[in-house]
Amino acid sequence: MSESEFLALAEATLTQIATALDRLNDEDVLDVECSRSGNVLEIEFIDNGTKIIVNSQAPMREMWVAARSGGFHYKRAWAMNGSTRATARNCLPPCPAWPASRRARPSC
Repeated sequence: MSESEFLALAEATLTQIATALDRLNDEDVLDVECSRSGNVLEIEFIDNGTKIIVNSQAPMREMWVAARSGGFHYKRAWAMNGSTRATARNCLPPCPAWPASRRARPSC
């Protein structure tokens, strides 16, 4: 995958994750705010202040997720997944800030 292909896919993925979480916020499923600066998406769960950072790393062709539970790096498996919903669901680690009914993974 070329760098320009990766950057386009990473941009689309960050946008898809933010859009899915904004929708869940609008539907009162989660109390979450997303902010974006370049290749960095910051997700904050308002109730408890938990943050998750998702960003692209073009030199490694990876998406990185940083959460209280640790750091996660996603390489080709992320890039080969064409489903918007599956991308958001598989790129975000389970988080205690999500309601118990959705704790395993968000249903995006």
